[in-house]
Amino acid sequence: MEVELEAANDKIRIFMEMGNANRLMDAAKGSAVVVADDKLDEGSLRAELRGLRETYSDQVEEMHKAQKMLRLEEAQVADLRVALAEEKARADKLNEDLYRRVQAHEAELERRQKKIHKLEAQLRRVLSGGSVADEPAPQTMRASVNGLKNISKADEEDMDDLALGENIFELRLLGVDIEKDAVDEANPATFMTVDFFEHETQATAVQNGLNVTVDHTLQYIVKADAFFLEYLDTKHLPVELNKSLGMDFATLGVARVNLKRVLDDARAGHDPKQPPVHFCDVVGRSGEIIARLRYAAFMRKSIHAALKEYSMRPALPQVVDASDPIAAAFAAARNASSRTPSTLMKIELSCCRELVPRTGEPGAMVPYCSYTFPGLAGHDTIYGRGSNPDFNDVHEFPLVRTTDLETRLERSAMEVIAFDDADMDLEGAGVIGIARVDLGPLAKGLPVQGAYPLFSQTREKRGTVYVSVSWKDPSHDPSTTSKYELPPPARGAAAVSAPYVGTRGEFDIEEDRGAIGKVTPSSPASTSLARLGTGGKPGSRRYDDSVDAPGWKEQTSVAGGGRAADAAGARDNVVVSIGQLELGSALFHDHRVRQMFMLFEFMPKFHRDDQQQTKPVKKTGQVLDFAYTRAFSTKDAGLRKALASVLRGHNEDESTIPFCLVSDDNGIDFEDIGFCEVKLADLLEGDLLDKRVEVLDKNNVAIGHVTLSVVASAALKSIMKD
Repeated sequence: MEVELEAANDKIRIFMEMGNANRLMDAAKGSAVVVADDKLDEGSLRAELRGLRETYSDQVEEMHKAQKMLRLEEAQVADLRVALAEEKARADKLNEDLYRRVQAHEAELERRQKKIHKLEAQLRRVLSGGSVADEPAPQTMRASVNGLKNISKADEEDMDDLALGENIFELRLLGVDIEKDAVDEANPATFMTVDFFEHETQATAVQNGLNVTVDHTLQYIVKADAFFLEYLDTKHLPVELNKSLGMDFATLGVARVNLKRVLDDARAGHDPKQPPVHFCDVVGRSGEIIARLRYAAFMRKSIHAALKEYSMRPALPQVVDASDPIAAAFAAARNASSRTPSTLMKIELSCCRELVPRTGEPGAMVPYCSYTFPGLAGHDTIYGRGSNPDFNDVHEFPLVRTTDLETRLERSAMEVIAFDDADMDLEGAGVIGIARVDLGPLAKGLPVQGAYPLFSQTREKRGTVYVSVSWKDPSHDPSTTSKYELPPPARGAAAVSAPYVGTRGEFDIEEDRGAIGKVTPSSPASTSLARLGTGGKPGSRRYDDSVDAPGWKEQTSVAGGGRAADAAGARDNVVVSIGQLELGSALFHDHRVRQMFMLFEFMPKFHRDDQQQTKPVKKTGQVLDFAYTRAFSTKDAGLRKALASVLRGHNEDESTIPFCLVSDDNGIDFEDIGFCEVKLADLLEGDLLDKRVEVLDKNNVAIGHVTLSVVASAALKSIMKD
């Protein structure tokens, strides 16, 4: 259109020039200039002029048309500009509406996520025998010890404001004694922080000094259901000791408070008004003990009923489909008259490697695995950390092997699902990947084990899980019982293990280390006596949940000997041997117990504590071997007199040798879990050789059997003749 307009303008300019030429011609009349058209007659000129005028009129008309078209196009362009502005405004409004809708969807997803978490919590409570009532938001009350003392008795006992099933968990941080070498100053400014259950982090006030009396009390309103009791029964509460650095701080160490003490104190009937005080060591970054925490933890209201119900929960898996041959085999094994089932199915899930998170960094992952054996309920492992977690999960359940069961196993598979608890995205439900384990070889009695890849829903490899599934015969003892051999008499020339020179932090249950001390037995007659352990005394205070400060002495063990020892040596020695420990099902599957040692008390006034305990042994199977043997001389006149007094007396507490099985959590936390005893009166009648003795817990429930040998008859008879 613009091109046509320019052409029309050119024509107009030409016509205007032609008009100027005509005027020049009129001005030139009578001059000497002769125009080429002067010879034409008037008619021809008029005809030519008429043609020019018509041409000029046509050109002018075309020019007007072009101008009209130009104005029309300009109007259309203006309309299009207005329409474009309207569309832009409409698009902006639409984008704003879409943004609002996205925000609304995100809010709805967050609401549904919270609802899902709440439903999961309700489901856990229902499965543990609790109520489906919604829990209130976690609440924390803070007060000083002095403030609690000023509360009246009526206000202290009045808890009517608590909802049904609610209770108050009270934690009193009484003080901390700090090692000067750990902080390199005489008056450090320190404070403590606590992260308990689902509550926010709480902190104490900043205090100065090495021996600090905090007197700080925290009260938490909790739902005292089975889920919370399981938390107390299985978890440790981290209490961090921090050093104040102006506006910043640095964490010096962590005290891992054993929350199971709360349940033990409740079972023992301790009054909340006068709770027992416990101690726990604060461990630094390099594993050394830097301080000692004094604390008290208890429930304000009685939890005896809930604790009794929690203790009676069934530990065996439940049947999902009663018509399934596997479920029928499980039910038949559980209902069998024999206490020991004919066969066990053992599932071990050791670890995952090279896990790839859906979102976030691999180091921030909190993975765990869940699997369901066909026909039975699912099983979850503990939580791990990072992309290479170690679970060491072992799960066993009885099955009666039948033809239908083997036929079912031939075409069965078990899915192992790896989850990331740190993945909060609802899409995908936090699933890292799924592995499929073929159970066909089990039908032929063969084990199934190996590394299985984890695939996402898009068939992308997200890591590897290590699984082993096999049959187990519970009546099969994989190792033989250690035999006792009498050490040589002598003039005291028994072999002693080399002193252990390692540090306290060197003994770590997370690392599989070899024996440190070497034994030089005088006779190769007993191989079990040569297995003297991995060194390190776990601490002389055995009836607490922590260890003593450094300064303990190293343990030594006597080995060797033969049955050729003469009677004089037997009359001058009492020999104690602790062999194999057979774990019961409950103790074997208790993930809190990771390694154990056994101690005893034989005339403790005359012998050191470190001489009367075994080395810690990791729980690597259902049978542990302490391989402990020690000869105690009875030549001391004071000891002989005390023994004779005990044997002639009627005090049952003094006339026994008590044995105690202790759970050792990496040399940091200890718990007495089993007890047995040997009476001196029985030893006077005859020696105890390779006796399988039942080990009982605090509730007199059998948790295992230990093989004991005590050779003392000749020595005791010699003492009685004095």
